[in-house]
Amino acid sequence: LVVEEMLATEQTYVDSLRVLDELFVQPLLTDASSRHPVIGKVCELTGDNGLTSVSVFFHSVGQLRTVNARLLDDLRQRVASWDDRTSTVGDVFANYAPLFALYASYTDAQEFASQSLMDFSTRSKEFREFLRDVEANPLCRGQTLQSFLIMPIQRVPRYQLLLQECLKQTRKLGEDLPDVALIEGALAGVRESATSINSVVHLREGKSRLFDLDARWSGETLARAGRIIVKEGSLLKQCRRAHKKFYFVLLSDVLVYGEETTASSEYYVHHRTIELARCKVEPDQSDERAFLVHSTAKAFVVFAEDTTTKEAWLSAIKEAIATHTGGSAGGEEQFAAVWQPDAMHKSCSRCQVPFGVINRRHHCRACGALVCHNCSPHRIVIAHIDPENRMRVCDGCKAELEPDSEPPAARGSADATAAAAAAEATTDTDDAP
Repeated sequence: LVVEEMLATEQTYVDSLRVLDELFVQPLLTDASSRHPVIGKVCELTGDNGLTSVSVFFHSVGQLRTVNARLLDDLRQRVASWDDRTSTVGDVFANYAPLFALYASYTDAQEFASQSLMDFSTRSKEFREFLRDVEANPLCRGQTLQSFLIMPIQRVPRYQLLLQECLKQTRKLGEDLPDVALIEGALAGVRESATSINSVVHLREGKSRLFDLDARWSGETLARAGRIIVKEGSLLKQCRRAHKKFYFVLLSDVLVYGEETTASSEYYVHHRTIELARCKVEPDQSDERAFLVHSTAKAFVVFAEDTTTKEAWLSAIKEAIATHTGGSAGGEEQFAAVWQPDAMHKSCSRCQVPFGVINRRHHCRACGALVCHNCSPHRIVIAHIDPENRMRVCDGCKAELEPDSEPPAARGSADATAAAAAAEATTDTDDAP
């Protein structure tokens, strides 16, 4: 019977909690409360947030032991008088499901506590000897402190599997049995707790990955309070002269991309940060693997390896934008234009004069078109791209954006025009940060 397996596994689990609590935790807490703690000093260690400590974590072990000891007693009473058609177990787990929230708190602190214990063992000879002696106890059955600490994280998912099998077997006996509905209700509660635990694990792993990536990312700080990694991977970005490989990282509030260093493919140089609050993405109709990234200061085309990867990125970015902004991003924003690649046109898109050594290519910052100098002598401020510096625009955009302004020759001196051109030259490449 599945209920007998539930009882047997619960007995084994509670026995393990008792060993963990009585042989490891309580001696350490007792020593920590003495006037001159030695091995108990490990309990004083706290997390970076100052809210988590090894002592608090150890006390949560006692809480789990209390809850599961009561669950074991209730299961034992049910199994002792079990009848396949009238007995129920779903109500037992339904009653305890809300208490399984304790496991989420335990899971959240477990990695910190485990790492703290390992670090302390390298510094304290007395603590290493304590662990050696306790782990040699026959009651530990060859298990280490670390293996005991990981068991609670695995318990709630185990309940879910047992309840699913119990529901399957109960339905075979009859859909009208009272335990069918009770087990379904219990499963819903246990799944909720399991989801919460999985979310904690996912968040913890994401934080660890973020700190690791931040250490290998130069030019920008990625690890910030409240920020998590949503998605990451290599994509081809359409630059003005060719497609170029960049490493993109979607965080909960920004999209960043950087280039692998020449020394190592595991280190990156930052190129640009795009705020999700001022960003939108959409498919590029010219290629099924491509999508457009629009922001107020920059817009470009990105190519994924295949359509599945493209859709995954589009979905992730859109969801991250909606989550970060509450669905209000992009409504009133003006976005930068996507620059036409240099190879798209061999002549000016306005006057049709061929480009060459003398007649150089330029990009209109307002519409992104490839134009010659004669068709883009104007410099205006495009506030959503750069509210301070003037930028090159073509004749058409100049007439549209500043229809009543004075002609270029009447604005400022030749020196001012030259200075503006020099400033533009530093950012006249789509490969620049």
